[in-house]
Amino acid sequence: ENARLLEQINTRWKQMQASITERQKQLQDAHRDFGPGSQHFLSTSVQVPWERAISPNKVPYYINHQAQTTCWDHPKMTELYQTLADLNNIKFSAYRTAMKLRRVQKALRLDLVSLTMASEVFAEHDLQPSEHVMDVMEVIHCLTTMYERLEEERGILVNIPLCVDMS
Repeated sequence: ENARLLEQINTRWKQMQASITERQKQLQDAHRDFGPGSQHFLSTSVQVPWERAISPNKVPYYINHQAQTTCWDHPKMTELYQTLADLNNIKFSAYRTAMKLRRVQKALRLDLVSLTMASEVFAEHDLQPSEHVMDVMEVIHCLTTMYERLEEERGILVNIPLCVDMS
């Protein structure tokens, strides 16, 4: 009788250990996919039929399920490029370039970012003038901080995933 009870307890103990190991793996996967280093929040920057995906080197690309195509440029950025072509009829190149830059600046809400705010965000992320090349995740974290601060300071609703993803 005792041997049978001991065997049942051992069996249940092993099942519990296997269950805990599996749960720990699931939690680690969730942290990797949705934790602070993840780009998951940016998936909302595109709408159906588009999907945002990430290449192995952490660079985003976009899948159009309807047309069954992929591209490196955000769909909204592609639309923005097309509207920039409308400005090609401006005679002088300096004005034409300035108008195009302003349109991009406004689309990305960068016209609302002050130089002081940008400097503070760069300092927060230890981005002082140097030879350091930022990786994709550093750029995403820096831009996210900047757009969140813009929302806080200006009280303006900013589509942070869209602005970060298009930047």
